[in-house]
Amino acid sequence: MKSECPSSPPGAWLSQPESQQSPLPQYEPRHNNWQSQGGYGELSWFMNSSPDQNFNQVRKFGRLSTRCLLYLQDELSEMELRLDTMDKSYHGSLTRRRDTHPHRKALVALIQEKLQTYNNLVIQRAEMQKLKPANSSQSRHYELWVNEMKPLIKEELDSLRHEDDRIVLGGPDRDWLYKKIERFYWPIFTSERERKIAPDYPFILYSSETRLRRATRSLVLLGTLAFILGPILALSYIENKNGRLGIVCGSISGFGLLVTIMTKTRTFEIAAAIAAYAAVVTVFLGAT
Repeated sequence: MKSECPSSPPGAWLSQPESQQSPLPQYEPRHNNWQSQGGYGELSWFMNSSPDQNFNQVRKFGRLSTRCLLYLQDELSEMELRLDTMDKSYHGSLTRRRDTHPHRKALVALIQEKLQTYNNLVIQRAEMQKLKPANSSQSRHYELWVNEMKPLIKEELDSLRHEDDRIVLGGPDRDWLYKKIERFYWPIFTSERERKIAPDYPFILYSSETRLRRATRSLVLLGTLAFILGPILALSYIENKNGRLGIVCGSISGFGLLVTIMTKTRTFEIAAAIAAYAAVVTVFLGAT
């Protein structure tokens, strides 16, 4: 039975006067709503729910990209060999304007097209390699949410479970100390903004990048002060020459280890920091 209602052409709703248009449904945030809608809408909402983009993880398809590059590389190698064979077989002019061999011109045009595809893929692959993989904490929370909520069918969920192939789109630049602190699930690392999201998924930790960064800097500051004030106080009370030299050598070595492990500093900056610290300790040693 055919419908009595005439079909409207695409875009007819937009051409109607505003007074005749039916109102759009009102969007309501999902906070505190445990009725999961499922599907890619729910998954994309979760992936973008973290303020520091911890859960915005996608696959880079590294193996497939490499395989495509290898295929294109071999195709270009075959074309290169065919072109060399043509150059040896036909002794006419090898310039473009005087080349009378149509197949050679067609092959060069095909090589140009294939080479452009290959170069673009190489550049894209190099840019993709710069993106950081998901660390263990990020992957754990991502997998926990996927296994708990199951927003997709099994085959689609299986395509997401490739921890070694996932990269994070954004997020803070994490050094060693930041990653260690991030593992502690302390309420002090959660701000009011994250607490508004947390009731939707109480089994997921939403941490504040700002608070974690402040905690990291505070620990680095305390460690630096300890390595500066500690040796100075120790040298003030120790008069034994061997003991004083041991304190100086130990403090310089410890400070270098602290800077190397706890910060993402370049090599020459590490050397400059250690040299400056050694100068301070040595000056105080000579003064006492």
